[in-house]
Amino acid sequence: MGTREAELEAYKKARLELKKEIRKAQERSWSELCRSVDSDPWGVSYRLVTKRLGRRSPAMDQAARVCVARGLFPQSPRTDWESIPTSGGATATYAILPDAPLGIPLFTADEVARVVSKLPTGKAPGPDLIPYELIKLTFKKFPDVFVDCYNACLLEGTFPTPWKRAKLVLLHKGKGKPKNVPSSYRPISLLDGSGKVLERLLLERLIRHIDSVGALSDLQFGFRRSRSTVDAIQQVLSAAKAAGSGAVQKKECLGDD
Repeated sequence: MGTREAELEAYKKARLELKKEIRKAQERSWSELCRSVDSDPWGVSYRLVTKRLGRRSPAMDQAARVCVARGLFPQSPRTDWESIPTSGGATATYAILPDAPLGIPLFTADEVARVVSKLPTGKAPGPDLIPYELIKLTFKKFPDVFVDCYNACLLEGTFPTPWKRAKLVLLHKGKGKPKNVPSSYRPISLLDGSGKVLERLLLERLIRHIDSVGALSDLQFGFRRSRSTVDAIQQVLSAAKAAGSGAVQKKECLGDD
């Protein structure tokens, strides 16, 4: 057998071995995918199936869309923010003075970087169609532009109007739900990522201030970090257990307090 024949034979053998390994890898991948359905039903297997099926919105005419949108988002009465009643029934008038010193420090590059880094990936963008991934890349290239923009909003006491607009997405709840009824849809409002960064910057400042002055009660568990419904239930159970412990004549009843 010549050199060419030997090389051809080696090539055929290697090609056969490669096909066998590819087949084994495919079988292992398929087995892992099948096992993941039980452990993580909303993971890769779910995304593969929904990608094949596609997402088709139910057909709706203009009148039906308007009816559903108004049903889900009824128009609220305008609030007169210039005159706000206090707890004592008196009226306090608050004026916004743009030239007055705010008495708070400006946003730093570290603050903005921390908030931008927390933007989720793979999410649908808002009306500006700018994905969060692009915001992250742009911030790394031009951080000063972002910091100056948010500090301008802070100094002027304004939240840009375009960032208040949302892109409404209606998710139909499934078969059997009438298409022209608002309750048949689950609404999602998509906001611009740049506006979400400003919201988060302001929220973190507010949370730090509220925590520093102790303005929140220890009995408030909703919308607070490291506090959940489980913690509230545990506190109630602990109080009940403490009230019911000890001698019978010394046991207490939990009151309205």
